[in-house]
Amino acid sequence: MTKYEVNIRVLNEIAEEYEAWLDQHIKEILKIDGFFSAEWFEVEEDKEAKEIEEAVRQAVRLDESVPVDIREAAAAPVETKHYSIQYRLIDRDSLDSYFTYHAEQLRQDGFDRFGSKFAVTRRIMKLYRIYDAEAEK
Repeated sequence: MTKYEVNIRVLNEIAEEYEAWLDQHIKEILKIDGFFSAEWFEVEEDKEAKEIEEAVRQAVRLDESVPVDIREAAAAPVETKHYSIQYRLIDRDSLDSYFTYHAEQLRQDGFDRFGSKFAVTRRIMKLYRIYDAEAEK
């Protein structure tokens, strides 16, 4: 089994529209051979990470060597929602087929609709080992 994880940060101003689009997007991907399920998570922000982010923004605002426009942009935090979609596939070959025949067009649809108001990172995970709580007792 292979997991394909897509992590998305969406500006709050488009979140509702993006969620509606993403719901359909996930259903479309699940029609592709090799995909058999998907889980959509809303990611909770880590308090410590937010504090670090604020400290970095503060440092940028105070650093006079940084151009003024960047310092001004760092002045206010950007409010976003963070989602993680985890697709399950039967194998890596199915994912490679998706990359070859489908990914570019499906990704472009999101960029055409929402431009730079969202950011995406992706990772691929191959099942290594499963532990079962009952079996470990």
